[in-house]
Amino acid sequence: MAVASLTTQLTKGDEGNVVEGTVTQGERIYTTTLAGLNQVVNYEITNTEPAINGADEESLDEIRRNSIINLTALERLVSESDYVNANVIIDNSPLNQNSLPVLKRSDIKVNEISLFTTLNFQGDIVPSRNLWQHFTDTYIPKQTVINHRGVDYYTIFDMYVEELNTVATYVYVVTNIELVPTLVTSYGSDYDIQASLLTVEQNGPAATFTLDYTSTESDVDLTECEIEVLETGQDMIWVND
Repeated sequence: MAVASLTTQLTKGDEGNVVEGTVTQGERIYTTTLAGLNQVVNYEITNTEPAINGADEESLDEIRRNSIINLTALERLVSESDYVNANVIIDNSPLNQNSLPVLKRSDIKVNEISLFTTLNFQGDIVPSRNLWQHFTDTYIPKQTVINHRGVDYYTIFDMYVEELNTVATYVYVVTNIELVPTLVTSYGSDYDIQASLLTVEQNGPAATFTLDYTSTESDVDLTECEIEVLETGQDMIWVND
């Protein structure tokens, strides 16, 4: 028989309150033996007193509302009102207020949202207009200069013209990305390390991935990181510098 020191904390109980003697299970607890082996601790528990001041679990409506709030806090556009106030939700964005989102339903995997908006640059609205221009090639590269009445306009996408359908498809490349990683799977490790920021920058034809992290471990310089591209299944080993 061993004496264990336990720390308890207040949580939200299922169905609000729990009567005496009904809490009989707990999470798995692991211990490391002198031989360095991890073993499961066998223990029995019970609540000698009833739990009080609990709270019911979130309803489906509450879960949906909280999910939208959390995504908005991450500067992501979720609801129609978010698109209307895109200039406030996304800091330092060229998107203007009262942007108009249009859902394009698709039969393949995902749906697309087309966003109609004016663009801001250094406090002014970026001028744009429709005009006629003759091209000898069906490919129009980005930054192509089109002069109209003495004013130079620049194309902002690589465009491919379909002469038969009189439309053009455009392609753009995101050159810089910053995002906060989200923990998807936890393996119950006791190693203290947290990834704080993932940065992707275009470097010529390649891309540079940088992952910032914090840790209190003394051997953190020896840690390794592996990234998997979900679309292709490709694995890459990162360099810890």
